[in-house]
Amino acid sequence: METGKSYVRSQVARGAIGAVVAVAVLWGAWQVSKGGAEDGARNARERGAKAPLAAQAGQGDALRVDVSGVRGDHGFIIGTLCKEGEAFPSGCTRTARAKAADGVVSLDFKGLAQGDYALALYHDENDNSRLELGAEGIGFSNNANLAKAAPQFDASRIKVNGATRIRVRIRYSI
Repeated sequence: METGKSYVRSQVARGAIGAVVAVAVLWGAWQVSKGGAEDGARNARERGAKAPLAAQAGQGDALRVDVSGVRGDHGFIIGTLCKEGEAFPSGCTRTARAKAADGVVSLDFKGLAQGDYALALYHDENDNSRLELGAEGIGFSNNANLAKAAPQFDASRIKVNGATRIRVRIRYSI
């Protein structure tokens, strides 16, 4: 059983970890809300401009993420993807978003270079592009555990080589 001081320290540590994760996931939400990598290519096509080579259909490798455990159909599932060398989970440059649906929702990342990546995602249930820590679900590739610390790149590492598909279980604290 934890003593008073050690209990307070553990609660503060958990809060700090939560804040780190919240900032990382919010960065991804901000990327999506300002246009993100996928939206940028789509918006360029809508304006009549040619999309960057890596974003064109049939170019590069692709990652499909099947997100299981989604509760309800409110809001969106938002994912951020870091290539090895980027600051995970706060410095991811690729984003994807899909309408939430009870059960399983898929996110697609296209035009990727072959290599190692790590994924962070959350369920933006109220569609405000901000993680409501403790109320909205979060998940990481390899279902990396958040119990003791924010997951590192190595714990969430996945290999993308051609058409790659992974499954991530989203977790809700309430």
